[in-house]
Amino acid sequence: LKRIARFLKRYPNIFRGVDWTGVLDEFAITIYEEMNYVQEAKNAERFRGNFIRWKEVYVPKIYWDHTTERVLTMEYIRGVKVTDIQGLFERKIPPYRVNRLLARTYLKQMLEDRFFHADPHPGNLRVMPDGRLAFFDFGMAGKIDAQLQGLMIDAFFHILDRDVKALVNDLIKLEFLDSQVEPETIRPLVEDLFKDYLGLKLSE
Repeated sequence: LKRIARFLKRYPNIFRGVDWTGVLDEFAITIYEEMNYVQEAKNAERFRGNFIRWKEVYVPKIYWDHTTERVLTMEYIRGVKVTDIQGLFERKIPPYRVNRLLARTYLKQMLEDRFFHADPHPGNLRVMPDGRLAFFDFGMAGKIDAQLQGLMIDAFFHILDRDVKALVNDLIKLEFLDSQVEPETIRPLVEDLFKDYLGLKLSE
């Protein structure tokens, strides 16, 4: 893959704006971290520490005496998947409350902790019988530097202020958009994308 990436770098116009070697380097770091269960257990402990005061969020206990680089032993958690709407209703847990809690946890992870669970698919999230949200599988965890966090906070407030012009600039600074793009060309597209959301209150 690295040989292919080096080849593609000779032809930057084929896939504009993609740093193939950077993507592969990040992939290599992530895949080796995922294969080390001690690192995954440390990620889980760090995440638990960040949410220690949140009674609605739970991380399974790690049994360190039975954990090595190749074996991860943790507490078994009963519950249902976040996507099991019927199961949630049967337990009298409103799905919208789970959805809102999940959104709040990610705002905290990204905008406050600078450390986040990077693989939040339904198999890695479980709603416990008492309504708590349990997180699993911390093999992929992301870290955000202070500069990136600042840009994300700016974008968050520009969304709240419905400032589309500033938001387009944020998307360029965050490198979601190519730096060569013309902001005035993109602005109507972003307005269309957010028109259903920019009018909502924060609680919604």
